[in-house]
Amino acid sequence: MKKIILSIAFVALASCGSQNTVLKSGNYNLESNCPTQGTCLFEVLKDSSLVYKQNGAGKLYYESQAQEGKSILKYTYTKTPNQQAQDDFYREEVIIETTSDVASLNRDSEIKMLFGVFCYCKDIAGYREVKDGYAEYKDGKVIITLPDVIQNQKTKTIIADIK
Repeated sequence: MKKIILSIAFVALASCGSQNTVLKSGNYNLESNCPTQGTCLFEVLKDSSLVYKQNGAGKLYYESQAQEGKSILKYTYTKTPNQQAQDDFYREEVIIETTSDVASLNRDSEIKMLFGVFCYCKDIAGYREVKDGYAEYKDGKVIITLPDVIQNQKTKTIIADIK
């Protein structure tokens, strides 16, 4: 009985902390740590660009449109909700527009970047334009770095293998 309890305890401890997630989305592997209690996804939308818009309340959102020579990189972290709590949902998104030549990205590249957070949290939910973030390409990987956009932000660095 002790062995079974120790085995269960070991598995529980091993699953704590960040997950080193490798997710496939098309031909892209997400290699950065995914926050615990959730899932992460990385996508590349080729020949697409971001169009910033505002809704009737003046809140920022975006639409994608077809545009040759541009690509959208999209990262999503979705927290696994507690089924016992009605409003326990949380999602962060990072959306970047760049040229289709992702291999040319460096810290000085001109990009559009949005950070979105979606939760039952007053005055926090919605998209924000990120001016101080950057994306770069090294050794077959895109590395996206974000400044602190909101308090308790889960997403800081994203590493995706896009060889």
